[in-house]
Amino acid sequence: MIRPSSTGSNRLSPLLRLEMSGFTRYFPTSLLMAARWLAGMLIALAACQLAFKDHYPPTSIYVLGAMLSWFVSLTFAVMRTAMQSTNPFREWALTLPQPRTAIARARIVAVLSLNGLISGAVWLVVTFHALLSAAWTESPFYSSPGDILIAAIAYAAVYAGVTLLLTSLGMLVATLMQGWRQLLLLLVLILWSVPFSFIGGMEGLDAWANDWLDAPMAFLYGAGTLAIGWLAYRLAISLVAKHGLLWAITAQNRYKDASKQPAQASAAAARAGKRRFAGVGIRSFYELERSKFKFAATITWVRIVYVSLLLILAVGGYFALPDNNLVQMVKFLFIFAGIAANTVLTTQNTMDMSSRRIEWLFSFPYSRVKLMLVRTLATWVSMFAWLTGALLAIAFGAAVRYAVNPPVHISNSSAWEALAYLCLAFFLYTVIISLFCFIQYVPSIGLLVLPVIIGVYFGPLYLIEYVLPDSLRTSGVSDARWIGLLLFGLIGLPIAWLGFIAGARNSQAHLLGQQDKQAKKGGSIAG
Repeated sequence: MIRPSSTGSNRLSPLLRLEMSGFTRYFPTSLLMAARWLAGMLIALAACQLAFKDHYPPTSIYVLGAMLSWFVSLTFAVMRTAMQSTNPFREWALTLPQPRTAIARARIVAVLSLNGLISGAVWLVVTFHALLSAAWTESPFYSSPGDILIAAIAYAAVYAGVTLLLTSLGMLVATLMQGWRQLLLLLVLILWSVPFSFIGGMEGLDAWANDWLDAPMAFLYGAGTLAIGWLAYRLAISLVAKHGLLWAITAQNRYKDASKQPAQASAAAARAGKRRFAGVGIRSFYELERSKFKFAATITWVRIVYVSLLLILAVGGYFALPDNNLVQMVKFLFIFAGIAANTVLTTQNTMDMSSRRIEWLFSFPYSRVKLMLVRTLATWVSMFAWLTGALLAIAFGAAVRYAVNPPVHISNSSAWEALAYLCLAFFLYTVIISLFCFIQYVPSIGLLVLPVIIGVYFGPLYLIEYVLPDSLRTSGVSDARWIGLLLFGLIGLPIAWLGFIAGARNSQAHLLGQQDKQAKKGGSIAG
């Protein structure tokens, strides 16, 4: 039992240990996990050497790593917040004889510890990449090891500030889920999309190396983000304690309140009846999986964010038509949708495990391969449906511009060919990576999970750098590129399918085993 204490540190320590228990299995505290972290970092280092070599200055690679830390810190914080509403012990936390500020602080620090570990690993990979490039090449970018070390120290402050700031902002999402504050969730979406804008402009990576990214400026950025991050951290503790802790409970209890409003309940039941699927068998399970995304689309704040995004994209399509930038907009959307789909797929089972729904999932009278495949298909269909709406918004804006004020110059045939090539390339990438992600459930080759995760988030970078360069908009897509894309599909899809089957067959044993370990360590309560 957690006992009250007269000192702040003693009061926080048991709570912090409880909250961190849900992350314990991810920390390199055992030889196996340490080996996985080391293997993932070595593979990431090798990927940096192959992809970047000595063509880009170290400051540019540090910026790219900072954007990865940005994305991971915000994503994990938002996920941790969202999982609170499915935690069967969510009310239990409020019965602890501790101030709510202490509970909020423990939750934020627990997520911050994991995000800090990941950001530190990214910083080490980038630093070793720079040092190896300085030792093995004669590039002017890496001619001074002393400058590299100074840049490493400067960007360490940037990484620390980014991690603190984005983790705190992500935890604040719990305070934005009710009332007029839901409108502010659009800002969270904008924050989440910032790293994609950097990836979308990787053709000009070498142009980033200027006085604005040198070590002296990086020190200033680091100091600024640390200062703002500390303020956001203090604000998050206060607001999460005041508003966020109760949200997880009210989010689940709002359906009970619906019984007090017969008219609204009847209308909701009528709408549900019209949408009810009449089929049986595995198709019913597919509709059940799809219903989670359909329900998400009915949530007020989700509608607000999505409609706002559609309006922004329509305006963007209006202005992008004459500048031949439609391909860039579509590229950004595919990066966004692909990573979002893979993120959902890799976290759905974890969230079900934390809420103890895994036993229920595997109680269906279907094979594990069928269950995982249907779940994957439901995610793909939902994500690509939302992507289609976004693409139609861009097309609508472009059509309005063409009807109202036709541009003198419009995208040529090469640009449209590049657009088709881009869509197919990102579609194949999303399908292949989504399937291959299931390899993490195979015990004998579980070390591959980190490289796969690295591939999920760095894959778009490689696609843009080598497969989808900006020059395709003007030069067109050569026959060799079409053949290469065909070979990518013919080779990648079978390999991904074999990885999916192997992972799906082991998913039940792996997830139930992890759930038991988490429960023994208290993770089910902290989760």
